Amino acid sequence: MPPPFPLAPFLAALDTDGIAVTLHDYDRISLALRAEGGWTVIRLRRVLMALLVCDDEQEAVFLRRFDAFFDAQLDADAVFPQLDVERALADLRRLAQEPVADREVTRPPRRVVRALEAAVPPHAKRFRVVLALVLAVGLGCAVGGYWWWTRPVEPEPPPVVADDSLGTQAKTVAPDPSWPKTLVDTLPVVPPDDYKRMLLTAAGLLLLTLAYGFYLWRSRQLPRDKAPEWQPDLPRHFRLGAVGGAMAPRLDAMALDQLADALGYFQSEQPSDRLDVAASIEATGRNGGLPRLVFRPRHVIRTVLVLEDIGVETRAWNAIARELAEGLRRRGVPVIYGTFTGVPQQFRTPDGTAVHLDDLDDNRQGYLLLVFSDGKGVQPRRDALALEALARWPMVAWMELRDRLFWDENAALPTRYGIPLYAATPEGLAQAMGRFVSERGQSRGAATEGQAGRGLPVYAGVHLDVYLEEMLSDALSWAQACAMVQPLSFGMADALRRAFCGALPPQRIDRLIAMPGTARTEAGLSFATPVLSVLRQGFAERWEAEWQEEVLRFVLERIEEVEPPEPTSWAHLTWEWMRERVRLEVEPDAALERLSGLAQTRLGGTIRAALDACVLPGRAEPGGDTVPLRLAPRTRDGLQRLARLAVRSGVPLLEAYPVAWWHRVALGLLVVACLGCAAWGGVRYRAAMVVTPPEITFVLIPAGTFLMGTPADQVDAVVNRYELKREWVEDETPQHEVEISQPFYLGEMEVTQAQWQAVMGSNPSWFKGHERPVEQVSWEEVQEFIRRLNTREGREIYRLPTEAEWEYAARAGTTGDFSFGSDPSELKDYAWYGENSGGETHPVRQKKPNDWGLYDMSGNVWEWVQDWYGDYLADTVVDPQGPNNGANRVVRGGGWRRVAGGCRVAIRGIAPPAIAAAISASAS
Repeated sequence: MPPPFPLAPFLAALDTDGIAVTLHDYDRISLALRAEGGWTVIRLRRVLMALLVCDDEQEAVFLRRFDAFFDAQLDADAVFPQLDVERALADLRRLAQEPVADREVTRPPRRVVRALEAAVPPHAKRFRVVLALVLAVGLGCAVGGYWWWTRPVEPEPPPVVADDSLGTQAKTVAPDPSWPKTLVDTLPVVPPDDYKRMLLTAAGLLLLTLAYGFYLWRSRQLPRDKAPEWQPDLPRHFRLGAVGGAMAPRLDAMALDQLADALGYFQSEQPSDRLDVAASIEATGRNGGLPRLVFRPRHVIRTVLVLEDIGVETRAWNAIARELAEGLRRRGVPVIYGTFTGVPQQFRTPDGTAVHLDDLDDNRQGYLLLVFSDGKGVQPRRDALALEALARWPMVAWMELRDRLFWDENAALPTRYGIPLYAATPEGLAQAMGRFVSERGQSRGAATEGQAGRGLPVYAGVHLDVYLEEMLSDALSWAQACAMVQPLSFGMADALRRAFCGALPPQRIDRLIAMPGTARTEAGLSFATPVLSVLRQGFAERWEAEWQEEVLRFVLERIEEVEPPEPTSWAHLTWEWMRERVRLEVEPDAALERLSGLAQTRLGGTIRAALDACVLPGRAEPGGDTVPLRLAPRTRDGLQRLARLAVRSGVPLLEAYPVAWWHRVALGLLVVACLGCAAWGGVRYRAAMVVTPPEITFVLIPAGTFLMGTPADQVDAVVNRYELKREWVEDETPQHEVEISQPFYLGEMEVTQAQWQAVMGSNPSWFKGHERPVEQVSWEEVQEFIRRLNTREGREIYRLPTEAEWEYAARAGTTGDFSFGSDPSELKDYAWYGENSGGETHPVRQKKPNDWGLYDMSGNVWEWVQDWYGDYLADTVVDPQGPNNGANRVVRGGGWRRVAGGCRVAIRGIAPPAIAAAISASAS
């Protein structure tokens, strides 16, 4: 069974990246998933990006997260194999309804995260503009900071405490009429003024640090290579396949002469004009003395019937059949050239005439039939009769166009019917003609069915270097030389063979084409990156340095032979790119300087993509996804250019932007001194300020009894009315009677960010605002908040409310789903939730309170309570405290992104006490 479709954890993870997914977004995604047609990776990415992304920054975050959750190697056009639409829709409904604290945000696997981090390239921004902005911001911060720190400080009016977003509530153990409902705590401090001197010193050091950094940048800046100019009205196309010229013919003049001479004459059944005297006398005697003349047979040259299969792939680079027909014709030998597909029952001559072999049966003795094919188009059952008919020709030979390594069962098929099999080479042609025209009729050189071979072995995916060495055999050195120029035209490959591997037969090019991953295009052959890695490493290790230089100089000469005449044309720039890629292996620094300039044109993407796999010598694994350079750049300029063009080159950034060690030490000392002065000035400034925490207002909650939870017989009704999960509502059962024996004080609203900041000295909230409820706080952090409040009071007076106390206060004497009743349409007047929050928290006390004067008991943010999570008891309980231990604490009240049913006073949520989530605190 395939793993579940990761849409739900993907959307949840987007929240952690700052891309909020609202209820409206869930509805739109659900509607899009119901669209017809196959879902591909590219379609899914485009749809989600169109629905969720608002700007360029979010687009970059979205794409990184998408690649982490969905396999980036999957074919973008293939139908996504794991997309279960119904399951995805169910996940969306769950996301829209479940409490935040219950949700588990699934992270991508660690290997995916590491791959993402490794795949993110360093941003090559314009350093001059960035430095100018940093300098301006630094000066502005220094001036603004001095003004801010030296201005008269007026204490702001204290904000009021709020509810929800997992917060705290401090509670008195027993009612105390003398205890005030409002807590105001001020800590006056005598303001020292020595911080001003330290902050001024820090500002001066900041300016000095920026100026020194600017000097270092200017002194180490390398000139940017300018893009070459080109004229759009000049030729734009450069044919890469023209490099190296045309391939040498398979049959030279000497071989054709020998083949023409080998044909000779034969005695035809037709008489000539020469009288055979002895035969005439003998025939006259047998005829009773009546004269009877007998003429000698006519001596004629055999006609060579050359038939070539046009369906074979090797015909694109092996023209031996056409060369044979044309060469024999020029030497006076009668030749018929035709093409066919599969088996030669019928062929077409160059003028388009269709000819059947049966039409030539009357003069079979006068034809030498040569069939050029690879046998792939022959089917044993379908073409059996055709092969039997072909075998009845007295002089017929099957010429296999492929290299002997690739002879397989298809190649052996003609031998089953007695048709001799030869290699389509000069030697094989000589053997075939010698078999038929010699008096002894030898069959030397013909392959039998058992000698045809088993074909090319299949690459198993491991030990690529061993496989290539075995497959290429004597062509290994040639392949290593060919790997130094990509793409490789057939003419260039043949020129390298003739120049450096002269004894190698031309049909070995079949082995280059058959290497794993080799692509054949109009420009020639493009080897796969793992193959290039193996071959180029072999070229650097097995060829002597002088021969390496000779090969590369030879390639450069062939490239320069086809230089376009107009130096400012786009065709010339394309030609330069190919030349500089080869020159990179000979003169890396000079080549990189020109390549860096060419990369500023529209060739930049092509150049960077081609050099992306290049690494420094010795840093590539044989058969891996990187290709080693033959030489490393010798200058720092060259290293920097290589780092810009080849991200994976292995050039550290420090080498690309070198700075002397003593410069780094001096700059570091300036930074440390600046930060030290700023930190000390900040400490002295905090000591100089008057800390005035905002007031916390409490409401006296009377003692009493109430029914806690949801009746078991109303579970179905609640589930259907609010479209909630049954297990959530069942968690609120059984409904039981609870007695609160003592009155207590409860904060009239959730703890605000200003109140938290005054006590804790920090504000962890995601949605900032003094009067917004504090969130992103854990249960344990709330306990520290309460401890500090109690420390100020000098006694244990504050704590979180129990779960029973919270629901008792939230209901405020009512028995409906909410504190105002059970009509969800009225919830918008009492709470911030998914339909009216706009995807964020809101300041406290903006909605109506319940009957006891408590605000935001439903919605806005979840609230921590004191209890461990546990099942309800059916019996009547007095002042329940919950289980003695557990794994999760209880949160209540619902939040800003919940549906109406998720904000009921009976709804329960759970969260680990150490997790800081979108949860706040209510003091009691």
